[in-house]
Amino acid sequence: MNVSEQKKIQHLYFRAGFGISLEKLGQELSKDLNTHVNNLFKTSKTISQLNVINELDFVFPGNRQLQKEEKQAVIKDSEEKMRSLNLQWMDKIILEEGQLREKMTLFWHDHFATQNRIPYFAQTQNNIFRKHALGSFRAMLFDLFKDPSMVQFLNNKQIRKKHPNEIFARDLLEHYTMGPENLKLQDIKPVARSFTGWMLDDKGRSVFIDKDKDKEEKILFNVKGNFKVDEILIILLKKPEVANFITTKIYKYFVNDVENKEIIQGLAENFYKSDYDIGKLLREIFTSTWFYNKENIGAKIKTPIELIASLNRSFPITLTDKKPFIYLQK
Repeated sequence: MNVSEQKKIQHLYFRAGFGISLEKLGQELSKDLNTHVNNLFKTSKTISQLNVINELDFVFPGNRQLQKEEKQAVIKDSEEKMRSLNLQWMDKIILEEGQLREKMTLFWHDHFATQNRIPYFAQTQNNIFRKHALGSFRAMLFDLFKDPSMVQFLNNKQIRKKHPNEIFARDLLEHYTMGPENLKLQDIKPVARSFTGWMLDDKGRSVFIDKDKDKEEKILFNVKGNFKVDEILIILLKKPEVANFITTKIYKYFVNDVENKEIIQGLAENFYKSDYDIGKLLREIFTSTWFYNKENIGAKIKTPIELIASLNRSFPITLTDKKPFIYLQK
């Protein structure tokens, strides 16, 4: 049985965004799928940042100059700001036109899973995701790995030259770039040693301490050198395995949990040739005929965030008190 045009349009908006209302669906039904895909990219062109915490107002709870009472006050204020940050992002997911950018921001937020209790750090990291959500995976990596939220995740007590953080190096290779099937134990140590020297100052800024950098020669994928952070990322991005790993995750997120190896291989090759252009990869997926095959429609279970967002986008629901959103997420 053929899939109807209405079903295809609904499928596109549920996967590339968070749904479409029946009213809008009726108005847009006469437009072809390519027009809908173009519209999703067009409405997501603008980058709308989260702005709960102003940089000038930010007080880093790890500041060694803070008194005990001051630190407690900062931590208490952080809890409220984290809730505000959550609700502001939910507003964007539910209300803003650019739902493809928000969907990809959510994808990268899950991909680079780093627990963070400092709202300003969570905000800056989220804004990096939304800035590069449809752009360059390469540029996003370079921005992320000098961002305070990621430096904190490095654990600044363990990134000096005598104590490289091998757990972080494993995460970088296994979860963020190469994938577990391509991870080799001998590659972890040179990556960990290359990230030494980075820490946070008392204002919560990323700083590089030259004396704490491991400057001895390292070997990664048969390349020798005293690598800086950017050089490690450049070496990694030359590996086609990175393109394949990221493409596979995007395919499973947008298409189907059951992998089609042949399709993924073709997508990954094009992703690699484009120098990791995320927008081109997504457009290739959404304009393909196989994306709308019957086996790919209704094959994904919504996450709690997607369920909340799709209900609000599909039906005219308005909440005067938005705090229940946090309860629903839990």
